[in-house]
Amino acid sequence: GEWSWNRVGTPNYEIDTIFTVPISFLTNPENISYKEFNRKDLKVSIPSWVYNGNHIWGLTAMITADFLNICFNASINTDLDLIRAYDDY
Repeated sequence: GEWSWNRVGTPNYEIDTIFTVPISFLTNPENISYKEFNRKDLKVSIPSWVYNGNHIWGLTAMITADFLNICFNASINTDLDLIRAYDDY
């Protein structure tokens, strides 16, 4: 049967739009822009994409980039190693 996002209780404030993006678009370096994030003495670059007017940014972009790097060897800069080293887990 059909699966509805409403059945799993997706809050409207968390997700603006659900859409699909081709992997080829996400892994193309020409489609990636980076925003610099500063936290105290740490500066990191966070990737983002805009696909058909939909923005992929923030934590969603970081998770997406990490997935693409692991599964498709995309070489997208996430600075995750810097972030992991900065916060003591």
